[in-house]
Amino acid sequence: YEGLLVAHLTHSDRGVREWSAHALGDLGFTSDATIAALIYAFGDKDDWVRWKAVRALGLIGPKAKRALPLIEPVANAEQEVEVVRAAAKVAVKRIRGD
Repeated sequence: YEGLLVAHLTHSDRGVREWSAHALGDLGFTSDATIAALIYAFGDKDDWVRWKAVRALGLIGPKAKRALPLIEPVANAEQEVEVVRAAAKVAVKRIRGD
């Protein structure tokens, strides 16, 4: 299922992208391809997709360390949507292993 979920992170339907990111996190997929796709999804124009992508990266933990330069600024960005900012704060802690 991992490859299918990764492929759906670029689907035209926002809901498909959102739930694909959610499922990747919940199912515990941690391949390099999954991490790269979630990092890409974190740049999505839709806040809900971004929330689920950063949440999934946090669930992956230290293996997603290469995402920190993108996530850390968002964790403290007041102009960011609260749900994304809060998930980014949690993700930073989990990825750092705090």
